[in-house]
Amino acid sequence: MGIATGILITALHQAGLATLTHTPSPMKFLAEILDRPSHERPFLLLVVGYPAKNALVPDIERLPLNKISTFFIKHAMYVYSGLKHILAGQSLS
Repeated sequence: MGIATGILITALHQAGLATLTHTPSPMKFLAEILDRPSHERPFLLLVVGYPAKNALVPDIERLPLNKISTFFIKHAMYVYSGLKHILAGQSLS
């Protein structure tokens, strides 16, 4: 459901709508308010609407990949090499 929700939010933004997600815990209150059967459980509130004309959006810049991750190339190449040998039916020794 998470990926589908992300796709929906992206489509809504592309259509010029603003969204706000909220995941209160527990969500039991919502099922009670909406008088839903016990086998149905909400997991997300998604508020959708047109933004105000004077709405401001923060200018957020993503960090470069090297600032948020670490790559272990030597280890990855060793694992890849080992998998290649295993898939080819060869011994690693």
